Amino acid sequence: MSFLDEYKFYTPAPPCTKRIAELATELYHECINKGVGNPFVPGRLQEIIMAGALGHRISDTLSGADGYDERGACEYKTTIDKNISGTYSSISVQASWDEQVEYLSQKFGNMNHYIGRFESGSLIEVWMLDGDKVIELITPSIYKQFTNPSHRKDPRFSTNICMTDIYKHGVRII
Repeated sequence: MSFLDEYKFYTPAPPCTKRIAELATELYHECINKGVGNPFVPGRLQEIIMAGALGHRISDTLSGADGYDERGACEYKTTIDKNISGTYSSISVQASWDEQVEYLSQKFGNMNHYIGRFESGSLIEVWMLDGDKVIELITPSIYKQFTNPSHRKDPRFSTNICMTDIYKHGVRII
């Protein structure tokens, strides 16, 4: 057994982990009791916080819309980076470019997209972009990936909307 294995095995957990576990259990039960779902599903806690800050209804499911604003279904994107950005990942690949464009329109059009940035656990800024603008911004990157013959382990598409585009085309909400 290496020193690191032995150290890891015999070093007790810091005393604060018990309180953290208690808080996590309390948070889990509070979210379930309030009907907002499991806060430990990746990204869900940020969605819950963002929906609350914006006065939206959080989605009951983990697929489809993230929340609902006055217009209807909406999408949330969050980051903890220094600069705000919105990552669109795991975008399904369609058989033809026309089908891909239609898919993007159905998935991201006709809804508002809210891009938020968290710092030290707090939501400090949120910008709203219209779905048609989001499609306009992500389509060039998706097209480049669609027409690139390279074979990736995960064939799904991924792209970002950068801070510059968010500031240029978005409306600051928070």
